[in-house]
Amino acid sequence: MTTPAPGNSRDVISAQRGIHQHLEATVRKHVSTPWRKPVADFSRTTLDGLLPWLTAGDRPLIIDACCGTGMSTRLLAARYPHCRVLGLDKSAQRVGRHQGGGGDYQVVRADVQDMWRLLRDAGIKPVMHTLFYPNPYPKAAQLGSRWYGSPAFPALLNLGGHLQVRSNWALYIEEFAFALKVAGYESEISQITPTAGDYISLFEKKYSESGHVLTALSANLNRAGDPV
Repeated sequence: MTTPAPGNSRDVISAQRGIHQHLEATVRKHVSTPWRKPVADFSRTTLDGLLPWLTAGDRPLIIDACCGTGMSTRLLAARYPHCRVLGLDKSAQRVGRHQGGGGDYQVVRADVQDMWRLLRDAGIKPVMHTLFYPNPYPKAAQLGSRWYGSPAFPALLNLGGHLQVRSNWALYIEEFAFALKVAGYESEISQITPTAGDYISLFEKKYSESGHVLTALSANLNRAGDPV
């Protein structure tokens, strides 16, 4: 796939063409170098408050990262009633707009990068991990802000589980697949066309109704010997 030419209002506009020239080196650096950024105290407090809920019983966990107002978290909980779903978003305003939550799912304000590391260190592994929109950061200079170009990427991988990513920028998904391959994981890419009653989030609704092409990635992050 190629990035649509600038000027089409229905597509993400970017001067970048093809896989970023520094992506492979960036991923290799991050997977081989420990990330030294301190975890924020409020992130530790957030996890401490969630631990009783996360460890009660044996229901599988789904992590819905960057969940915004929590629409996707609520819908995931409805689609997978045998699981508990944890929605994470750094915006207090977006999280504050969510109404609901409880035994089946929680929507909390948290630094996702911190929580990935804290959950990993606590030995809490999800069966599924989702990243549904809108992270592209389409400028070439913004590679480090894309999840697979971030030093937090190894923590995401180490959580294991089944990863699902959706975006309205095809190149973002292609780069995600490339980064996963560099790190030793295979993935599958497909285009999706959700129906009006089947949107997973408000971003998906907005992009779909605006005529954007939506692309999804699926990957198994479990290594041999990991729990399925």
